[in-house]
Amino acid sequence: MAQLSSEMSPTPTTLRALWDAHAPYVLRSLRYLGVREADLDDALQETFVIAHRKLGDLRSEGTPRPWLHAIAVNVARHARRARSAVPLDEIASPRDPRDVAGQAQARLELLSLLDLLDDERREIVVLYFLEQFTLQEIAAALGRPVQTIYSRLGAATRQLEEARNRVGKAG
Repeated sequence: MAQLSSEMSPTPTTLRALWDAHAPYVLRSLRYLGVREADLDDALQETFVIAHRKLGDLRSEGTPRPWLHAIAVNVARHARRARSAVPLDEIASPRDPRDVAGQAQARLELLSLLDLLDDERREIVVLYFLEQFTLQEIAAALGRPVQTIYSRLGAATRQLEEARNRVGKAG
């Protein structure tokens, strides 16, 4: 089977291929799923250790992103349960030094809003809005019917809008 460079290519057959193709995505997912910056490297490693153990479960015709995301979701849930919510003063260094304050504030607000959601709604919001998965891909990654994903995405969006409106009125 020829290996394609697209992220929608046939499944990489080795852990190294998975890492090379998807580590930045998994790291980003773990961050938005609530893993603290200080714990990201460990969570990333744990995700790929589990992926290595379960490599035989990955079907060759599918894309590994939903499969890796499902593993990352469980790793992130465990990390969040092992500590309280992401501290508001914990912010990763922005890459663009021209807008350090703006990026830090936006990230702080995003993480604060995501912390308002329960685990499943947070995962759905991250996958849909930040990772731009389709509803079908989210359903596959989370093992839920598409209609359930649609319903929970709507509820999460309303919850986030209400929280943002409350903050806007208070400020």
